[in-house]
Amino acid sequence: MLIERRIDNLIEAGWQVLLSDFDEEAFFMWRKEALKCVAAIMGPDHTYTRYFKEFSDGGDRLDLLSGGGILAAMKEQIGGAARQPAPNDAVPNLAELLPQRVPEEARKGESARSNAQRALLSQLHQRDGEMDRRPS
Repeated sequence: MLIERRIDNLIEAGWQVLLSDFDEEAFFMWRKEALKCVAAIMGPDHTYTRYFKEFSDGGDRLDLLSGGGILAAMKEQIGGAARQPAPNDAVPNLAELLPQRVPEEARKGESARSNAQRALLSQLHQRDGEMDRRPS
C-alpha cells in the first residue's frame, strides 16, 4: 500500500508539472524522483526502468506523459495484478482525475516557479515521511 501511495504521489506531481506551464527544471526534478522510485521497486534492469529512462529523457510534455504512463502501469502491475476488470467496470473519465486548478505559484513567473518546484518536492517528501510512519 505504501508503494502504491508513493507512485500515486509521483503521478500527481507529474500532472502538476504538466499543468504549471511545463517548467523544464521541474520536469527533470520529477523525472529524477520517479526514476529512483521505478528502479528501487522494479530493479535497475527491469523493462519498466529501461522504458522510463528511454521514453522520458527528452524533457518535454510527451516525455512526462510517457513517464506517467509507465508509473501507472507499474502501479497496476504491483497492486492490481490480482484484479481483472469486470466487463461492466466504468472507464474513468480522465478529466475527473486531473487537478482542477493550477496552483497560484505556478502562474507567477520564474522565481515563483522555483518556489513551486521546491513546494512540490517538499509535499512529495512529506507524504513519503507520513507513509513511513503509518502502521502497515
